[in-house]
Amino acid sequence: MRSSLRALPLSLKYKILVIVLIITIIPILLASLSWHYQMVRSSLLHSSAVSSEFARYAAREVSQSVQEINQSLDPLVIDSSFQKYMTIPKDDIVSQAGSILTFRPKIDPLLQSHPEIEGIIYIDKEGKILYNSNQKSMNYNYDFASDPLFKKAASMYKPVLSQLHQTLYTLGSPQESISLIRPITYLISGEINAWLIVDIKAEHFRSLMNGAYESGDGQILLYHPASGNVISKQPLSGELHNALELALHKGGVPNEELLFESEGEHFEVIAQEFVPAGWQMVLLTPFDAITQGVKESRLWSLLIAFLSIIAACFIAFPLISGLRRVEHQLYASKVKEKEKELLLLQAQTNPHFLFNTLETIESLAMKRNGEAVRSVVQSVSRMMRYNAKSDHGWSTLREEMTFVTHFLKIHRYRNGEEVACDWEVSPDLLDLSVMKLIIQPFIENALKYGWTPVMKADDFKLTVRIHRQETWLFFRIANTGNPIMDTDLEKINKMTRGEMDDDDPYFHQHTGISNVYQRLVLSYGDSVLMNYSKLPELGTIVEFQIPFGTLTS
Repeated sequence: MRSSLRALPLSLKYKILVIVLIITIIPILLASLSWHYQMVRSSLLHSSAVSSEFARYAAREVSQSVQEINQSLDPLVIDSSFQKYMTIPKDDIVSQAGSILTFRPKIDPLLQSHPEIEGIIYIDKEGKILYNSNQKSMNYNYDFASDPLFKKAASMYKPVLSQLHQTLYTLGSPQESISLIRPITYLISGEINAWLIVDIKAEHFRSLMNGAYESGDGQILLYHPASGNVISKQPLSGELHNALELALHKGGVPNEELLFESEGEHFEVIAQEFVPAGWQMVLLTPFDAITQGVKESRLWSLLIAFLSIIAACFIAFPLISGLRRVEHQLYASKVKEKEKELLLLQAQTNPHFLFNTLETIESLAMKRNGEAVRSVVQSVSRMMRYNAKSDHGWSTLREEMTFVTHFLKIHRYRNGEEVACDWEVSPDLLDLSVMKLIIQPFIENALKYGWTPVMKADDFKLTVRIHRQETWLFFRIANTGNPIMDTDLEKINKMTRGEMDDDDPYFHQHTGISNVYQRLVLSYGDSVLMNYSKLPELGTIVEFQIPFGTLTS
């Protein structure tokens, strides 16, 4: 084996070793990445389902508590003396006192049975204010007209929960409260003439949430979208609070899984609305707590990959020792291998295109754009069926144009901008048989380097012109937009003159055009001519010609 190794150039030994390593590592990496992605998604889906259930349970607890208080007000608001009180003028103190003495017995049991109620405030269009509480006394010198709570209450026509506020209108130390604002309808006219403001202690909501969720991995909280108020067991840092608020406003849809980052840590958040309107129940879970098991499994995957590399090294050296025999066999089947090389070069564009398309489908699915997903899947299905067709790497110009049309459709969904392509092809050429993927790589290259999402519709245009002249078929693919760099132009044209340097890293990083050129030479011989140049205006043009005599219709 040592003599065989010495007979080979050192660079060739390394190349064969690298090839063996790649063949060994790539399946492991692809399987590991696929498995890791599925595990993360599975963990997120499971966490989302559990979190949603917790959020619904907590929201139901809070909603039932508030609804119970709201329903307890019903006997009061339909009481005849209370209804009469709504119409008494503000200055008629005597009539007010008589009505209050009549309906007050309906308020006291409510306050006694609900210690979480700090007080109940009555306001109406007559300007009357009445306060009932077993715990506090009203400061009637308070400027009620400028208080945001009272301003908001007077414009409400259905029950809502106010934002978190301080009860500054009471004597003594103000308390944190959330108020249930209940509009009162005057039964005779059907108009809303008064409002009840029920101050509920903020601590009551904290106790309800704590009873619903005791996990140490995350926390449950109440969030008020209009003001950004948060009620939680543990206070949130300013940065986390801002990031959470931004995520919830950006997400916009309750009950939907959202992910965001704050202070270098990722979080999953589930939001659940409840009745009465005004607040959302939010469950916040650190991403690390969800994917802890996945991280441990990843370490095992890396260990397996490392052991596979060592095994590949032991496999590589026996393969090198048998290189002479393999070389002889390859030489004996040169014609057959030429076709295989052609198909292999053709297939190298497929993984890159497929991965980009799968990312596009995933993005559209996350946005729940079903019609777009259907259209992209339909296009990629037809493209992959076209690639997998048993035609030995040949197709008609018509099929190639259809393939490019599907490619541009996927590009539109991927980037949100449509790019039109003007075709200048004589109808009598459409059924000519040409090498597969003879146009699409140049279209993709033009989009990659000449187009940006910020361009307007007139800033970037694609034009494909195909015409016959004597015994040659000429292709001209031009695009406006960003021009090709002079250094890239020189290297590409150097490649088309047969002066490509295999050790130049440029050709290892830009394999698309190189592969097309090699496939053209394999299919049509050394008579193939290709040239890249700049347009007089901004943009790039590629022209190549193939012998017409090798085509069949």
